[in-house]
Amino acid sequence: MKVILQNDFHLTTAKVEVDDEQSVLSPNQYNRAMRKLCGIKCCYCGGLRGKITDEQDNEIDYMFQFVSGRQTIELLGYVK
Repeated sequence: MKVILQNDFHLTTAKVEVDDEQSVLSPNQYNRAMRKLCGIKCCYCGGLRGKITDEQDNEIDYMFQFVSGRQTIELLGYVK
């Protein structure tokens, strides 16, 4: 499944392919998405400033996690 991360400050999006069984983005997927959402080194927007949705625009709840000392995102399920 593809999930879409949004940055409402820069009006950018990043699509990430996630296995249906996988609920955590790999650290590499997370870093690539953050660079696409905001590539400005001195910006304080935080990268992910918006929601995460699937391709049908259903909102997905998420939580920041650390995997092997690197930040990533865990997808928790659909928002009701």
